[in-house]
Amino acid sequence: ADGTIPLNVGRAQRTATRDQRRALRAIHRTCAIDACTTPFDWCEVHHIWFWELGGRTDLDNLVPLCHRHHHLVHDAGWRLHLDPRDRTLTFTRPDGTIHSQTRPPGLRPPADAGRGARAGPPGTASTTAA
Repeated sequence: ADGTIPLNVGRAQRTATRDQRRALRAIHRTCAIDACTTPFDWCEVHHIWFWELGGRTDLDNLVPLCHRHHHLVHDAGWRLHLDPRDRTLTFTRPDGTIHSQTRPPGLRPPADAGRGARAGPPGTASTTAA
């Protein structure tokens, strides 16, 4: 054992590992969608390339999404692309509007993150589009 922590498990399992969740929390702290302040611990880990379509449970294919934004991706036609080099997240809304955002690794959200959050724990989120 060389002491490394595997952050890529491929197709061996569908859900993110504890170590992957820790790494994602260190990178994002909140939902990966820029304007959303939902804390990481209330988010669901999303496969950018859907698991059902052959997506892998690898760190460069995972982002935390609050329940509301996860719903927008799966049910409302939002598309996401994550650049594995710098984790720039690009999302495309159904109307074709494209938005790219970069959040430097480990950047903590503002001190008031969680207050006025756009979504709560799973099952309590608003379903209005941003």
